[in-house]
Amino acid sequence: MTPRALLERGTNTSGAGPRGAKDSAAETDSLLWHCFREQLSSLSRSELEGRLESTLIIVEVLSYQLQGWQQRQGSVPGVGPAEQRDAPTQTDLAHPGAEERFYHDLYLESRERVQTLQRQRESERALRQAVQQATGEMEPLQQVPHLWPVPAS
Repeated sequence: MTPRALLERGTNTSGAGPRGAKDSAAETDSLLWHCFREQLSSLSRSELEGRLESTLIIVEVLSYQLQGWQQRQGSVPGVGPAEQRDAPTQTDLAHPGAEERFYHDLYLESRERVQTLQRQRESERALRQAVQQATGEMEPLQQVPHLWPVPAS
């Protein structure tokens, strides 16, 4: 039985409702090959076809799971996996300035963040010095007897 014959036969593995990966894996576990590559040459044609059919069913189940996951993730409709995979990594040769501008903007944004952090650090240092100075000025006052009445708690 060829893959095309399987396709024309319309094997339906979709099930009644949404199922988790664990359920599908448990159903297809018995369909796995369970033999070493060296053993394949000793199998009969019908055994090989049966195992191939099982593998195609597993691929179909995984394909449905992937489609469901993509729909839940809100993937771009009409764009295949190759286009989705390659799109962010392709360099646009028609507009090389766009990529350069992108990285330049990233640099400017990073530089601004670093400058903001440096200003905050300087402010924290100045505040720490002011607190230390105020604490130093208050120490002699704490040793002087109180000239004003201390409220009872």
